[in-house]
Amino acid sequence: MHYQWGYGNINLKKGWAMIMCGRYYIDDEMAAEISRIIQNWDNRAEGRKEVFPTNTAPVIKAVGKHLEIDSPIWGFKHFDPKKSGVLINARAETVMERWMFKSSVTERRCIIPTAGFYEWDRNKTKIAFMHRESPVLYLAGFWKDDRFIILTTAPNNSIEDVHNRMPLTLERNELENWLFDPEAYKLILQKIPGALRRENVGQLL
Repeated sequence: MHYQWGYGNINLKKGWAMIMCGRYYIDDEMAAEISRIIQNWDNRAEGRKEVFPTNTAPVIKAVGKHLEIDSPIWGFKHFDPKKSGVLINARAETVMERWMFKSSVTERRCIIPTAGFYEWDRNKTKIAFMHRESPVLYLAGFWKDDRFIILTTAPNNSIEDVHNRMPLTLERNELENWLFDPEAYKLILQKIPGALRRENVGQLL
């Protein structure tokens, strides 16, 4: 299967690839925590569930002055109809310079709640990255129509030995600023994410 990020296609069937945040996961503990934030939302992940590009997944959006959960598809369709694949990531540092993303970031920011995300090192070891203290790792993103994209940024020392990018993570006290504040989100785009906990999961088969 082909996914796109930034510049060009990546075929994940050819072994490990330098695609950032190409898979994350949700679980019951994460769902329970989100239920405390979003009223009238009761979801169960039924154990750990991995989320792949083109899957639908829970996303937090601003609706008026309230937070609501939606379930869009991960990945924008390519803007060039001659190209296949989907765009799953965008660089936080330059996203406002790109015409195809600017209006979405300005008007349609979202939060992707996860229990953590996966990356593979050069030995093809699958590594899970999680928040150090919370059952939820919030990722910054944006949406359009029925699709969303995850923002990435330069890696901190939690992940720089594994990958040269990482998701733009959000702390609990940044969620409302990211969604509602017309100026604060610009500073968040330039932030250095907090340190993460990591756990080796196994070898890529």
